Amino acid sequence: MPFCPKCGKEVSPEASYCASCGASLRVEKVRYDGLYVSGPQDVIPSDYGSCYHYLRFYEDGTVLAASVVLTEGPNQVIRWFDKSNPNISKGQYSIQGNTIRFSTTSPQGDVVDYAGQIINDRLKLHWRSRIIRRGFDSRGFEDYTFVKVS
Repeated sequence: MPFCPKCGKEVSPEASYCASCGASLRVEKVRYDGLYVSGPQDVIPSDYGSCYHYLRFYEDGTVLAASVVLTEGPNQVIRWFDKSNPNISKGQYSIQGNTIRFSTTSPQGDVVDYAGQIINDRLKLHWRSRIIRRGFDSRGFEDYTFVKVS
């Protein structure tokens, strides 16, 4: 028999919700056939375009993250946003129920921690940037939307 990820009580394999605590038992998944995009962000005024945050997930547990100021869309970003690019932040993700957690590390050693919810084709993530070498520590929340790219 399976158990509720929230309260730990035993649940029926056919149940959609836990009878004890009401938690959803639906297991959400991230998608691998595109990118999750948050933006545009107006934190960096630029003549080059707006700042967008991108996430890309792989079935092997790898996650990539990039913040880019550009006028290109996801179909152009996907061309260089992959595991072979040494200039992208990388990490490993874990999913339990509809909760996702991961940390990414940039090539310069900057770490960002993420935690949040998977809701259909959206990610609602709290993040914490730990750029220690510059004494920088910030937190925030972002809503990412999945964009399928070919």
